[in-house]
Amino acid sequence: MPDITAFGSSFTVADLLYPDGLTIKEGSDDVPLISCDNPEFGKVNAGLNGHKISWVHSSVYTVTVAVIPNTDTDRKLKAMVAYNRPQVGGNANVDTIQGVLTEGVSGEKTVFADMTMTSGAITNVTTTEGRFETRTYTFSGTVVAY
Repeated sequence: MPDITAFGSSFTVADLLYPDGLTIKEGSDDVPLISCDNPEFGKVNAGLNGHKISWVHSSVYTVTVAVIPNTDTDRKLKAMVAYNRPQVGGNANVDTIQGVLTEGVSGEKTVFADMTMTSGAITNVTTTEGRFETRTYTFSGTVVAY
């Protein structure tokens, strides 16, 4: 029977702000710590004679991490948001982010290259239960190896 335990999994990002890498491994209890989409990379169609035509193309993968609000990781990711997002009167930062998704039990790694931070929190918001909402940060890029 395969082991599907995800305990110990992490996502490490390295960029101009954190060249030694920032490892994200602590998540909240209401959303997944790490999620990665399944982008479409192939197309299938039919030609005029009815024969199948298929092709594949490069894809961009989106990794979303969700962290506990007000933790050290959350504060560092908020600093990364401030560094990466365009701001009035500020310089545009062209930040290249590298990411490594590590599975906890097996230790298998998926390496993402040339990522861009595409969304993230700049402040805390509250839920109807009276606690701070889990903060999510999104990175998009290509897969180098898995």
